[in-house]
Amino acid sequence: MKTAGYALLAALLLILLSSLAHVDGVPLPVAIALGAFAAFAAWRPAHALLVIAAVTPLAGFLGHRWGYQVAWAETLVIAFAAGWAGRRVVLERTSALAASLTLPVTIFALVVTASLGVELAVDQMRLGTQGFAALIWQALARDYFVSGPDHYLHAAAFLLEGLLLLAAAAHAAAADRRFLGRAARLLAAATAAAALLNFGALIESAQRSDHFWTLLWQHVRTTRINLHYGDVNAAGSHFAMVLFIAAALAAGRRWKEWGWGFAAAALALGVWMSGSRGALFACPVALAIAAVAAASARGQRRLRLAAGVAGAVLGVAALLLLVYAPMRANQTSSSVAALVRVEMARTTARMLAASPVFGIGIGQFYQRSGEFSSPQLLEAFPRAVHENAHNNFLQVLAETGILGFGVFIWVLAAAMGSAWSFVRRESSSLVAWGCLTGLVAFVLTWLAGHPLLTREPAYTFWLLLGTTAGGAALTPASGIASRPGGGRTRLFIAAAAILLLASVPFRSLAARAQADFEHLGIGLSEHWESSPDGVRYKSAVNAATIFVPAETGFRFQLQAASATPERVELRLGGRLANVVTLLPERWTPVTMPARSERPDARYTRMDVRLIDDRGRAVTLWISKVEPLGR
Repeated sequence: MKTAGYALLAALLLILLSSLAHVDGVPLPVAIALGAFAAFAAWRPAHALLVIAAVTPLAGFLGHRWGYQVAWAETLVIAFAAGWAGRRVVLERTSALAASLTLPVTIFALVVTASLGVELAVDQMRLGTQGFAALIWQALARDYFVSGPDHYLHAAAFLLEGLLLLAAAAHAAAADRRFLGRAARLLAAATAAAALLNFGALIESAQRSDHFWTLLWQHVRTTRINLHYGDVNAAGSHFAMVLFIAAALAAGRRWKEWGWGFAAAALALGVWMSGSRGALFACPVALAIAAVAAASARGQRRLRLAAGVAGAVLGVAALLLLVYAPMRANQTSSSVAALVRVEMARTTARMLAASPVFGIGIGQFYQRSGEFSSPQLLEAFPRAVHENAHNNFLQVLAETGILGFGVFIWVLAAAMGSAWSFVRRESSSLVAWGCLTGLVAFVLTWLAGHPLLTREPAYTFWLLLGTTAGGAALTPASGIASRPGGGRTRLFIAAAAILLLASVPFRSLAARAQADFEHLGIGLSEHWESSPDGVRYKSAVNAATIFVPAETGFRFQLQAASATPERVELRLGGRLANVVTLLPERWTPVTMPARSERPDARYTRMDVRLIDDRGRAVTLWISKVEPLGR
């Protein structure tokens, strides 16, 4: 059963990769290279992970010549995942991961998959079987790497890809003591190069002026920039995370470490140029936490006292940075930014009240934020009608509910706990301390941002988290991974899988009942048109399905493009509700009163079908449906 699952996963991922063949501007050698990388990942997964570490921070910059709209970092991760799944089919049946990490990671993957299943069921109702199949095929086999990131398919995929990277990196680190150092160096070098490219863009801009140094200084003080992806706050989180790794590498005593000092300076500059207040706040706080943790690990009272004082000073510095950091470019003031985040937290609370156990659905925060936002928020921040939570913790809580959020925190706690165990055991390793401190800084930025929704920082985080956590499975003497948990873990996972998958049909019914299907239909033309007398309509041939209000009566108009009268039947919820005769070249008003029984959904489907078409193709014009009383 497990082998069949891995084979199915590998096939799906290869279908996703094949979609690049349909993207304009992507040369065939690039697609072939990604296929070769998938094969390399099946042969040497640890080495393939190192390639991901080296390329991900620069993927957008390196691939823009073949298509700036392509998610190049994700193409690399998908290729790796395809090879990894293929290896599991053919060669590898066991994992070196400890049960403490395997269990939460697997269960959270099941939570995300079940939520994805619910969203697919809602779309199947929204689009009909044929339209749904066409949409899924288009999304997976044609547009996957060029479509927007706010669709539920991508939201689920990002989390699942991240969990896979975590597991694969932890496995690699548990199997080879050298893996962490290699991954850390590659991440630091590549991310520092990304920061330098941002600085280079400012230099290029300043060179166009006769006052180069003045303009460059002004750019550095006032400009927010990131060439590699659009979310500059996520870029700040990314640079902050890797900054501590570069600083740890630079702290060596050999003269060769000066290069890592230069990299650390570039990353610090990258944090500043991003203009992310969250990252500026997280850096000193993470450093304070690391200082206290290091003193606690040493167990010396004076050291703990000194670390506490240093932590307090750094905490005050962080608050000052947060409050007095200059407002740059399109940034709002600190007070407005705080107001938006407080209101988004209230929006999350309303979402959670609507669906507390399983959440509103994976990837639905952006789509439904306006539905739950207060008028005050929409007035102060109009983008809130379609916006993410500005807090990764709240985003996961709203979309996966209390159950999913609890498992998500379990994943973080298990991985961070393993990383802390490894760092305490290897307390003399500055690189291990740098990795853990960077992870803490990145997680702190979640309180004011959502970098896990952006590919490059998200992939870097999951890879680094797995690498640092995997070291805990190494036995100190031999460097060989200890054995994972056995049958009890598999039994618990199987039980969780059965319960979560069994919940999908019931959750789908509830989600369908609450879904907003206003002005949606199946078999209708895509765009609205206007008749000469001002009626807005969509067209269909012989038959169509439209969604109508279930809680109130409604009205609409019908017309047939025919020289003779035509009879049309209307069915609500599958039951015959009315038969209407349409006269030529005339709108026929139709009014449907509210039903006496209490509806169990906001919208119900109404089927409109031409009676006795006699093999003809008759165009029907169907106006907008309006609830009675509006």
